[in-house]
Amino acid sequence: MPRKKPASYRPTVHNLGSPQGGLLDFGREEIYARMDLSLGRKAAALPVYLVNPAQMDRLYPPERRRTFCDPERVREALRDLHSRGEEGERGRRLLWEALRDGSDCDLFRRTVAAGLYMRNLDGVSKGGVLGLGDPGHQDPGAPRAFQADPGPAIFLCPERIVDWGAREGVPTALVQDQVYYHELAHALMDTAADADSDPYQEPWGLVVEESLANWVAASRFQGSEALAVHRLIKGQPPEYLGYEAVSRLAFSSSRRLRHSLFVEDVLWEDALWFIRRGYWPPFLPLPLPEKEKERLARLNLEAWREAKRRGDWRDLKKLWEEFALRLLEEGVL
Repeated sequence: MPRKKPASYRPTVHNLGSPQGGLLDFGREEIYARMDLSLGRKAAALPVYLVNPAQMDRLYPPERRRTFCDPERVREALRDLHSRGEEGERGRRLLWEALRDGSDCDLFRRTVAAGLYMRNLDGVSKGGVLGLGDPGHQDPGAPRAFQADPGPAIFLCPERIVDWGAREGVPTALVQDQVYYHELAHALMDTAADADSDPYQEPWGLVVEESLANWVAASRFQGSEALAVHRLIKGQPPEYLGYEAVSRLAFSSSRRLRHSLFVEDVLWEDALWFIRRGYWPPFLPLPLPEKEKERLARLNLEAWREAKRRGDWRDLKKLWEEFALRLLEEGVL
């Protein structure tokens, strides 16, 4: 079967009431040309809704927001953890508890609440969301499509995307694409049976998934565009900053590597490729050639997706927590 052409990855886009919705252009071919097949399939399958800041805050209210927010506070907590030698379960628990409250974080509103992936829309007050939209900027048919949509779906806030780019001196189109790819990455990682069994709800799971999502997004870009996207990401909260370390750190369980994490033969072969070359000291930065970093990052991504799908991440919780700590350290220290 011939591979889909990038144009067929184009999503259905509805403006639910964003005055700046017209500034986001989904007709640009480069959006889809950067995608691989898995990302393109998600793009084609998921509708995109453009919402204004009030609508986004209704969809993603403060009580749902979880972020570590202050990078300096994270650095202090990590240093304190190491200085006290509390590398065990108690030390990690204290660290996560100390860093979890970011519900009233302005940094979150300005950078994180620019995009949102939602698996299920059944619990959304759709009338309330539509009521906050600008009627003069609602696409014909958009309210009806939204009301009938059970999810999953992606929401983008043009006002916050435009503002983010203006603050960082990055073109709106690049900010749009980075945020869109990031949310598509969350869709790729939405493999848990239900929200209650999703380790993303754990503070360490937040670090793992947001770092992986930013790696997926950032790896789409090259040259000057990549530099601009890196600049955007550096302004995000700490849990997003381990994205580069995803391609330098190896998640592994020497006891249950094959049985717990890797089901497809291709993943096991990738793991063996690194092991045979001596690139498998768990959680330590690997001296990989540049061309092999993507391979390792993909291995980590598939390990996370498979652990969520199988639900056996609980059996390896300490290892995933340790991986999250290393990502956090690489991002902020």
